[in-house]
Amino acid sequence: RQAATGVPHIHFNGAGGNIGAGKWNDGAKENRQVLADRVAAGMETAWKKTKRSPLVAEEVSWGAEPVVLPLGEHMDEEGLAMVVSDPGLD
Repeated sequence: RQAATGVPHIHFNGAGGNIGAGKWNDGAKENRQVLADRVAAGMETAWKKTKRSPLVAEEVSWGAEPVVLPLGEHMDEEGLAMVVSDPGLD
């Protein structure tokens, strides 16, 4: 995105992958690019439609709230830990 827009880019999506990625990604590696292309197209459209206005540093702030959510009952913590620690998976 930085090459396309000329500014550094960070994409915050939160839990969007839980509801969006599943539409285009069934786990097949070739579908990763399909999802990436769709996200990029959406970001490009949003960028082009952005209404810009002057901004000064004093008007910008950042806040965060620490949150610890319980693991869903349908999830196996030990099994998930094994998956994320497996260097053979990508």
